[in-house]
Amino acid sequence: MQRTELALLAGVVLIASPALASLGAQETLVPEIHMAESPGAAVAISQFSEAQFPVFKGLLKGEDAALQSASFVLTNTSDKAIFAISAEWLLTGRDGRERRWSFHSDNFMFPKAGPVLKPHDKLFVAPGLFVPASTVGNPGVSGDMSAGLGRELGKAARVEVVVDCLIFEDGELLGPNKRGYSYELQTRKQAAEAVVQAVIAAQQKGEPPSRAVGELSAAKYDRGDFINKCKTRFAKGLLNAPNFQAELSRLQDLPSPPKLYRSNGGTL
Repeated sequence: MQRTELALLAGVVLIASPALASLGAQETLVPEIHMAESPGAAVAISQFSEAQFPVFKGLLKGEDAALQSASFVLTNTSDKAIFAISAEWLLTGRDGRERRWSFHSDNFMFPKAGPVLKPHDKLFVAPGLFVPASTVGNPGVSGDMSAGLGRELGKAARVEVVVDCLIFEDGELLGPNKRGYSYELQTRKQAAEAVVQAVIAAQQKGEPPSRAVGELSAAKYDRGDFINKCKTRFAKGLLNAPNFQAELSRLQDLPSPPKLYRSNGGTL
């Protein structure tokens, strides 16, 4: 596979493709695309282009094709698999207003799930889409998951793309982790266990589990309250699952992330 690495350092400006400017006749200003530097020596980041990375050609379809300039390829140069990634797209409008989109992928939602990225593999990253080169062509890969960001991108004056968090199989964490994604992963298992225990307690009392799970699904939570957010999400998923017992088993067997650390001893 042909590959030309681009040095995408913080503050370097990459001009977006004309496709972004053509989203609307009134939109003539091409936004600046700013890519942050790689979060560590274990990975390399390159702005995506079909010429440089033909293996990923055609993943972005329809209005999402406009996202190509704000997409990137992350190369895992290490001997360790990557288990989790969180990336952000910060759009600054021509009126100075900012809007932020965050997307993530990890292998802690299902028992025995494979890694997000194997050692020495490449990962195509666009809003809502994370595709390893080794899985291109597999059924189920779709680019229609960007929550309408393709339309918004053409209205922006500036787009900043940031890899906020990477977690390797041994627990090493890279990136600023400003959104606290690592904490969300750590609390996810606790939330799943709380839902499972609510079901068990209801069964021991001879009560229908759906009542206890329904109460959890309707619970309110504050912004940043990851554990109650996950409880609510898991409870709703359990109530709506075609197979209640199968979903309950999945929650029981939900994997926990490894103990996290930074190689420099810094805070998580």
